Amino acid sequence: MCLVLLLLNNPATRRTMKALLEKEGHKAVERGSLEEAVEMAGVYRGAPIDLILVDIRLLSVESNCEDLRGIGEIPIMVTGSGDDMIQGFLLGADDFVAEPVAPAEFLLRMRAVLRRYQKTASDTLVFANVVLNRKNQEVRIDNKSVILPQKEFELLFKLARHPKQTLTRIQLIEQIWGPEYEGDYRTVDVHIKRLRYRFSGVTDSFRIVTQWGNGYKLEIDSSLQRKTKI
Repeated sequence: MCLVLLLLNNPATRRTMKALLEKEGHKAVERGSLEEAVEMAGVYRGAPIDLILVDIRLLSVESNCEDLRGIGEIPIMVTGSGDDMIQGFLLGADDFVAEPVAPAEFLLRMRAVLRRYQKTASDTLVFANVVLNRKNQEVRIDNKSVILPQKEFELLFKLARHPKQTLTRIQLIEQIWGPEYEGDYRTVDVHIKRLRYRFSGVTDSFRIVTQWGNGYKLEIDSSLQRKTKI
């Protein structure tokens, strides 16, 4: 199951795509503009968005897929007329679906994009003056190494991979400790507290924010933000 954000001009198309996704066991949420999507910060009711389907008519050179990528590492599919395909890729699309959208083709393309994205997801994250290297579980700040225990590193890496997104304790437990974990969910709070302590006075480039009653999110200093995949 994945959560798809639909940014489509035509209400009938939105309803059709939403019904198609829900029939296949997925979830879909609708928004009418890029501004509304960015305000969501890549999350809906505590769940991270897995894929965005956007109408090319909502995009422009000044307002393209990069604006959406600012909310997290989320694959983007663009839809439009067949003549719009090249422009769609120039605007930053991961894939393009021609209108009228053929349900079977869309589902196949969506699965392919998600698989491709998961395979190419980087093991290194860079933001501001911080580098997270998952292969050796190393954190480097201004080229100085900070060593973290495995769970603390995975927790920081997960939050950094989805900046500005609130991740619930349940999501963090299932993705880091595993679905078989039967301990106290407050272990997440303990590990967050340790991370905050370790980086207190070391860097001001990011902070882990508590969303009371929900979970945690990582915020990056906008004056230093420079997030890329290596």
